[in-house]
Amino acid sequence: MSPKDEILNQYASLSGASVGHPALILDALYPDTNGAELLLDVAPADFSASLIARAVEDADRHLVNLNVMGGRSGDTGRMLVALRIDTPDGLADVARSLERYGFSIVAVSSPQSGDISDEEGRMRVAELLHILEL
Repeated sequence: MSPKDEILNQYASLSGASVGHPALILDALYPDTNGAELLLDVAPADFSASLIARAVEDADRHLVNLNVMGGRSGDTGRMLVALRIDTPDGLADVARSLERYGFSIVAVSSPQSGDISDEEGRMRVAELLHILEL
């Protein structure tokens, strides 16, 4: 099991969500929202709320809510940061901006685009970000 999966399992059990489904963690934190939600995996030394807000605003979106979930996780020392942005439009721009600032995106959820946190969706987002970096 990867460190990221261990983190997700730990936080999923804390939030009451089904283990292994990061989108359910987002649903537990942000029920019935009109915006989009993102879940980041961040090392404590790299965490900066102002840097995350700047990355979101660089994509011309507004950060509505930021939750740091539980501090640190076991021996990996990583933490999950849940974000809510004002609108689901431009979600790919926000994801690119966060990646450019060095943040790792675990899950993305939006009412318009549906849930793309499954494995196939993650692969598609990773491929898109890789292409955009070329």
